[in-house]
Amino acid sequence: TDSEHYTEFVPGTTVTGNTTLYANVTGGTVTPDPEPEDTFYDDLTEGRTATINNLDDWETFVEYADQADAGQLIVLGADISCNNATYDPLEFTGNFDGGNHTISNATFRAVSTSSGDTCSGMFAKIGPGQVVANLTLQNVTAQYSGTYAGVLAGMADGASNNRALIQNIQVTGSSASGRTAAGVVGFTRNVDVKFCSSRDTTITGLANGGGVVGINNAHVEY
Repeated sequence: TDSEHYTEFVPGTTVTGNTTLYANVTGGTVTPDPEPEDTFYDDLTEGRTATINNLDDWETFVEYADQADAGQLIVLGADISCNNATYDPLEFTGNFDGGNHTISNATFRAVSTSSGDTCSGMFAKIGPGQVVANLTLQNVTAQYSGTYAGVLAGMADGASNNRALIQNIQVTGSSASGRTAAGVVGFTRNVDVKFCSSRDTTITGLANGGGVVGINNAHVEY
């Protein structure tokens, strides 16, 4: 009952008024706070596989997609409605696995690419060795582009020894317009396009248009 812990409070003592007791705690260890979990931004910018689980992650991906490493994998872990937002196409050199989820209700402007082409779509340009697969795009608009427009990508331009792969992309209720426009990719070269479709999608091509690709210098099947 004293601050120096000499006088013990005897069990069974009747307490007749306010009484202060002092506790002397010995032994044990201090448990440190757990390390904070890595965020989507951390994974994206530090080269790890990054999973988009919600709209905040998606917005982060849109803003920082150009910081992903070539070959880095981005996974869509949930359906994402973009609430009719308008974005610039993503400048992205990694691989994207949609996980059979849906991105919906978005518009993508036309932008100039490093090759001098103007492109609109979710991705401005898919390049050598890139893989984009297992994704549904619903109510997505690729705005008018003076060169290439595609709901998924304005263009996909691989290399003869390092082809790109676009597989299992389903587009529905969307639109693309441009000099060359298509439901999936406006222009393809040195690319394998497999198991893709566009349904209920409006394609307006000033010179060229197609349901899956607009100008095709690639391998499109199924």
